[in-house]
Amino acid sequence: QEWQDALRDLLSLKKLGGGGMDPKTLEKRCEELYEKQVAENKVVNEMAKTHEDLFEMKEKFEEVMEKYDLGDGHAAPLVAGWLYEDSDLEQTIAKVAKRWEMSAEEAGHFARWIKKGLDMGVIPKPKQGPLPPK
Repeated sequence: QEWQDALRDLLSLKKLGGGGMDPKTLEKRCEELYEKQVAENKVVNEMAKTHEDLFEMKEKFEEVMEKYDLGDGHAAPLVAGWLYEDSDLEQTIAKVAKRWEMSAEEAGHFARWIKKGLDMGVIPKPKQGPLPPK
């Protein structure tokens, strides 16, 4: 964003006559900023492409969370506990589907995103001990 703003400012300055800057220097600086912006855009686009599956996974998780009003801070820790306790994703998906009366597909979206968070260390592993009733 900063390269884009700087380039926009320089182009405005160029339009106004250069503000005392040498035209060749101004042109060279505009080209440099343009190249930096293109390089930054390329990195962002590659990152988005590389992590496209994560973005899609998160979107599906959020759709389920909103549809079943699971954003109260209680559902995700419970599912994380089941994932940790069960060590079997399909078993946890079945529990999620039963607990919130949703399809197995929806339960899968919800549980897989939480599992991804556990796997990546974004969500801390639940403490061992008794879990809330299933």
